[in-house]
Amino acid sequence: MDEQALYRLMSWLTPENFFAGQACSQSLEFAVEAGLVRDAASLAGWIIALLSNGAGHVDAVLFHAAYNVAAVQNAEAFAEIAQIAASLLAGMGVACASAAMGATFLASVRQSWPDPGLEQVLRYWEGPIVHPVAVAAACGARPAPCRIPLNPALTAYLRAYVGYFVSAGRTLLPLSPAEAEAVTAKLEQPTLEAVHKALRTDLSVFDQAVPQFDPAPRPHAEPDRRIVRA
Repeated sequence: MDEQALYRLMSWLTPENFFAGQACSQSLEFAVEAGLVRDAASLAGWIIALLSNGAGHVDAVLFHAAYNVAAVQNAEAFAEIAQIAASLLAGMGVACASAAMGATFLASVRQSWPDPGLEQVLRYWEGPIVHPVAVAAACGARPAPCRIPLNPALTAYLRAYVGYFVSAGRTLLPLSPAEAEAVTAKLEQPTLEAVHKALRTDLSVFDQAVPQFDPAPRPHAEPDRRIVRA
C-alpha cells in the first residue's frame, strides 16, 4: 500500500470520523446497567462477541463483499449488495443509523477526495448505503495505484470499530486510560481473527440465519447513563 492510500485510510477511519457523530453504542449502555459489562474483562468479552458472531462480523462480511465488486467497477453487483446490506441491517434494527453514517461518510469523501471510479461504482444505486459498504466502496473503487488493499482496509475498519466501543466503555464503566489501552491490546488477536473469518465467509451465509445483533439483551427500562456524541 502506497503512502497516499495509507494517508486516506487513516483519515477516513479516525475515531472522530468513524461514527460521524452517531450514537451507536449498540446496547452497551444497557449491558452496563444490567451488570453484564462491569469491568475491562467483561467489556473485552462483549466486544469479542460482536466481532465473532454479532454486528461486527456482519459488517466485516458486508465490507468484504462490497469491496470485491467495487474493485472491478461492477456497479450492478454493487447495487445488489447495497440493497442486501440495507435489508439485512434493517432486520437487525440498525439500518437507519448505519445508513446515516454511510451517507455522511460518502458525502465527505466525494467532496474531499473526488474520484471517477467511485462515481462509476455508485451510479446504479440511489438508495441508502450502510456504513461498511460505503467505506468498502471508497477503498476499493480507486484505480490500482491508489487503491487501498482489502486486508489492511478491513483490518483498519474493524480496528476503528473496536476503538469506538473501547472508548464508549471507558466512559460508561468508567475505565482508566491504562485499562482502556489494555482492552485494546487484548482485542488485537480477536480483531485479526474476525478479519480472516470475514474473508472466508460468503454473503449468502446470511440467507440461512442472521447473527444476533449484539450479545446483551435490551431491557425495557431506559438506562441512566448514555453516550452523547457531539
